Amino acid sequence: MDERVRHMLELSVAVIIFLVAMDLFLGSSQITTKGLQQVYEVNASSDRDLKTTVEIEGQYQVTGADIVAMIGLLEQFDAPIVVDGVRYGPDIHVEDIDLLRIEITKRYNERIERSPEGAIKQIIYES
Repeated sequence: MDERVRHMLELSVAVIIFLVAMDLFLGSSQITTKGLQQVYEVNASSDRDLKTTVEIEGQYQVTGADIVAMIGLLEQFDAPIVVDGVRYGPDIHVEDIDLLRIEITKRYNERIERSPEGAIKQIIYES
């Protein structure tokens, strides 16, 4: 009888382990299904024809008003700004700058000079 009881206990443990494994499998399956459903809903509402592009540095134009705003924040930057040959460095106080040289409605092409390490040396705006 000792061997039958042992066999019955082993079979009971095996059945319990099987049931726990099935429960874990079904639980993870439901979580995966819910996650995939949420991803599908998010992607279904997105525009499939939308193509994102990254602007290449220096191939866009800014207005003079944008440049004046950047010069206002010049003390926070390390790199000087050059507008049509006039240099505005970070060591100059904003109150000392003659901003009437920059036409606010004019469009300027931006060019950024970088060091070999990739740090910005200066930002150049040309009309």
